Amino acid sequence: MEENQLREVVVTRSDDRSYGLTVSGESPVMVQDVKDGGPASQAGVLVGDCIIKVNGVLVSQSNHKDVVQIIKSSSSVRLTVSSAGAEAATAAAIASAGSPTAEGSGVGGGLSASSSVLLRHHNKDKQHNKITAPLPVNNQLQTQLDVNRHKMLSKMLDTQLKIKESIHFELQKAPSKSLAKSLEKERETSNRQIATIQAQLTAMKEIDASQGGGSNTSEG
Repeated sequence: MEENQLREVVVTRSDDRSYGLTVSGESPVMVQDVKDGGPASQAGVLVGDCIIKVNGVLVSQSNHKDVVQIIKSSSSVRLTVSSAGAEAATAAAIASAGSPTAEGSGVGGGLSASSSVLLRHHNKDKQHNKITAPLPVNNQLQTQLDVNRHKMLSKMLDTQLKIKESIHFELQKAPSKSLAKSLEKERETSNRQIATIQAQLTAMKEIDASQGGGSNTSEG
């Protein structure tokens, strides 16, 4: 499926009152895990999807807690999602490791064990690499961190640009005055986030340019 493609899915709770869905992050909230054979999986929800709307209401700039509460409030929910890809979900899970929502929220239940496993597996891999791989010098390690951060910021920028596009599309439908006002506010927030991410990417490029030719990496 094409990345960033908007689509709508309807998910109905199963008998155990679970959507079989785990989300993480915020602005936008991303799908971190989908239970095999669960309601979300059967509806076509994919790991890496960004939740743009819930029951027709824009939530792309809403915080994690609010989005989860909206989804939990009914037995059936209509989600408009953007297919950002599984790589984006993994990046979001890792990037949010220091936040209260790092392990994700199981929608329709408590914390999802699979979310904890994902982060533990990532941390275990990092520890394993520290032990078995040659320890790089500081500038090499910094370069690796910069590359990873650049990739994450680029993914975030792509997502925000898609959100801005979806808001623009909604405004072209001549919505009601109150909805148009809400959409304009969403667009302003999205524009600020885009500007912030672009500034961070530009700063990284400037630092890289100022250090050009100064690499101590040798190849034999």
